[in-house]
Amino acid sequence: MNQTALLRIVERLERLLAKLPEKIRRPVLRELTPLKELFLQQRPPRFLFIGSSKIPTHRIIDTLFTAGVPEQMNVALMPVHRWIDWDISGHGTISILDARDAGDSAAAPVEEDLKRQSPDIVFLSDDAESNLEKPAAAKSASFLLHLPYDFGGALDDANVIGVCFGSEKRAAQLEEALKTQPAVRDRLLKVIRFDEMHSAEVRGLLSVLTEELPNQAKIEMIRISRDREAQHHVAQMLIKS
Repeated sequence: MNQTALLRIVERLERLLAKLPEKIRRPVLRELTPLKELFLQQRPPRFLFIGSSKIPTHRIIDTLFTAGVPEQMNVALMPVHRWIDWDISGHGTISILDARDAGDSAAAPVEEDLKRQSPDIVFLSDDAESNLEKPAAAKSASFLLHLPYDFGGALDDANVIGVCFGSEKRAAQLEEALKTQPAVRDRLLKVIRFDEMHSAEVRGLLSVLTEELPNQAKIEMIRISRDREAQHHVAQMLIKS
C-alpha cells in the first residue's frame, strides 16, 4: 500500500475520531498526528535565503549542509528566486528559495512562491560591511538585508538563523542588532559565522534544524544529518505507537 493510500486511511480515521468523546479522541490523536506528519506527509525542509549575495548559493549549501564533501558545481541549474530542490550528497533533499538581492522585477515571483510554499527556516546573511549601528538602518527594510516583501506576512512562523560573513565581533553585533528587530526578535534561533562552519559546527547546526523543523520535514533532515539521537527519538515514537 502506497503512502497516499495510507494517508487517506489515516484521514478517514481522524474523521471518525472527531465523532468520539474528547476523552477518547485526544490521547489517540496525540499519538496518531505526529506519526502521520512524520511518515505520511514527508517533504524536504524549505529554507529561504535573504540578505547579502556575497557568497554564491552553491557554496552556502555546501558549507552549511555538506561539510567535508566536494562542492556540487550545479550552480548553472539554479533558477533565480524560485524554490528548487537540492540533493545533499545522496542522503536527502532540501528545498531552497534564494531571494537575496531580489529587486523589483523579482519581488513578484518571490512573493508568489512564498504564498505557494512558506519556508521553515530563514537564513539571513550579513556581508559584514553595512553599518548595523545606524538607527535608520535598524528601522528600515534595508536592515533586513533588502527583503523586498513584508517579513511577517508570507513567512508564517518561520524561525531565523543569522549567517555572518565577518569576524566573531561582527557576529555578536549582528545578533544584538537582530534582537532589537520586532520582525526577527522572537524568531531568532542563533547567529553562525560562515568561516567557522567545520564538521562539528555543521553537525550542531543540522541538529538545531532537525529539532526546529516541523514534523513533515524532520525525517528528510535526519537522513541528511544522520543524527543518531534524532533517529533514536523517532524509533522510540514508532515503538510506543
